[in-house]
Amino acid sequence: SAEQELLPAFLGLEMPGDSDARTRLVDLNQRHGYTPYGSGIVELHELADQFLQPDALTARVLADSGSADFSSLGADCVAEIHSIIDQAPRMTAGTTELTTDAIAYQYRVESPAALAARLMDLVAEVPAVDEATARMMDFAFGMRLGAVRDFVQEEAATIVADPFVCEHLQDLNQSAADTLARLEQPMPPFVNNFRGVRISVDDVRLGGRSMPTDARGHLAVHVEQPEMFVGMAQMLLPDLSELAITAGDPPVRLPESMLPVPGMIAFAAMSDDAIGLSMGAGEEQGLPAFLDREAGPKGLFLSVSYDTAAYLELTDRYSVETHGEKSEEGHHKGHDAVKTIAKAGRAAFQATADRSLAKVRFSTDALVIDGRITFK
Repeated sequence: SAEQELLPAFLGLEMPGDSDARTRLVDLNQRHGYTPYGSGIVELHELADQFLQPDALTARVLADSGSADFSSLGADCVAEIHSIIDQAPRMTAGTTELTTDAIAYQYRVESPAALAARLMDLVAEVPAVDEATARMMDFAFGMRLGAVRDFVQEEAATIVADPFVCEHLQDLNQSAADTLARLEQPMPPFVNNFRGVRISVDDVRLGGRSMPTDARGHLAVHVEQPEMFVGMAQMLLPDLSELAITAGDPPVRLPESMLPVPGMIAFAAMSDDAIGLSMGAGEEQGLPAFLDREAGPKGLFLSVSYDTAAYLELTDRYSVETHGEKSEEGHHKGHDAVKTIAKAGRAAFQATADRSLAKVRFSTDALVIDGRITFK
């Protein structure tokens, strides 16, 4: 609808009369350590104004085409929508590394300092994944669920006490009231004491119905009082009651009767803030070190590292065992060609891909997502 107005500028055939983009991008790169191989800024407040302000180009074109007309939005609606967007008013992104064997990038969703500080307080200090790991997959998540519950409860209570006036935001008022009612119910002790979970897997073998028949790796559940949860488990599970699991002691082998897969070897151990489990013969030797690793950087709540090719192979096996090699009749004549091209592309990527790493954290001014992909 606005091709004549927008397309020349989009293609670079018409340059803006006045632009500070170059200065802003150079400043962005210097501030966050981005390379000059790609970076960008999205001003969400200004983007919203393209829809909320009737005289804006986007709003005008949508209204003229009959797609949507935002001119009826009152000042209260505009102000309240902006108050929501202004909790994350800007997104930026940049390439942090670009070499022959690695690509790394970062995304940032900026937030006001007061909100950022509250979000950082929700994060539990648990060990992050080992970036030098050679395992098929390492995963770590740390968040104080009791604190998250309190945060959500406070936000819902604020909306209930001072609800939105805008008629288009009434669903948020109702959702806040429903959330507040649910959160007023007592929470199980495990939820309030939960701090995080970590998984380190070296191999997974799938059987019928894609159920694992064997696995090798470590699992750790981080809680405020691990001995309390071990005690509760021993009361509920007779096979576990005879095992002496004490913080700092060597791993103890679990009875096969407790394990879902016959023949699986599993050990349990405990540290001051975690309950650990090893799966596979010999894996128990590394369990104490896995439990006692140093906590990750402040604000980091999610990290994952995995062997990209091994992960793709595992998902391929899962897909075949779940859905089988189905033959499709009556499909579009180009379907087979598309499938062949997609399969070849996936195989080529699988042959060259090495590892993928992602980290998500709260900083003093943003939600930060870092990613890195390496190639053989």
